[in-house]
Amino acid sequence: MSARLDGKVAIVTGGASGIGAAIATAYAAEGASVVVADINTAGGEAVVKEIIGNGGKAKFLATDMKDREQVKAMAAATEKEYGKIDILTNSVGIMFSKPFLECTEEDWWNVMDTNVLTHVYAMWEVIPYMQKQKKGSIINVSSKLGTNRPNNQEAFYTFASAALTMVSRSAQMDMAKEGIRINVLAPGMTNTEAVKKIENWKKFKDPLVIPMGRFAEPEEIANAAVFLASDESSYVSGLMLEVDGGWVGGEHMTATDC
Repeated sequence: MSARLDGKVAIVTGGASGIGAAIATAYAAEGASVVVADINTAGGEAVVKEIIGNGGKAKFLATDMKDREQVKAMAAATEKEYGKIDILTNSVGIMFSKPFLECTEEDWWNVMDTNVLTHVYAMWEVIPYMQKQKKGSIINVSSKLGTNRPNNQEAFYTFASAALTMVSRSAQMDMAKEGIRINVLAPGMTNTEAVKKIENWKKFKDPLVIPMGRFAEPEEIANAAVFLASDESSYVSGLMLEVDGGWVGGEHMTATDC
């Protein structure tokens, strides 16, 4: 049986750690040649080394995704190396929590630049390569907090998450006719080092919040990304796929509950 991404070329931005690293690893396991683009050189090289050690194909390109010229160079280098780009998965992002009246303009631009603009830069620079082959799959990793149940003290973070969803949905309306699909992956609480830095993070496992009573493993989020990247989802575009252990129908918990 062929792997689900055999012959595909995939870029994973923010692929040096957490969900991004799990997605890069899953893509390689399914037969894709993976480019890990991240500012974290040590982490990115470690992910690539592990992929290659497991028999996969991967390359690391040090890239500051906030710098459009670096993003442009990364996309060009990928196309030069592999001849095409089939999949773009953007998983760059930061978590940000602060009482609304204590937030600053600097905070605003930091969250927006990191959690939204990096994804836009990547799409701007990669889509022209996808247009050449009239096909491509783009997955922007956001957060389920960008839905209709935001947390308190996370106004900027939830706004950025919602903004990314709307940018993605609007962009796909322009690109779908060219065979380029754009979807959003919205994980719930996931066992990553970033989440474990949240004070009293374990309390989010309460079944009143997450009916399954546990966090996702990064590999479970990656499984959903593989589906969206593959031809199995060939008629899916503009979707926000919430992978949240049932939180979509659960009770609301605010940051102050932790």
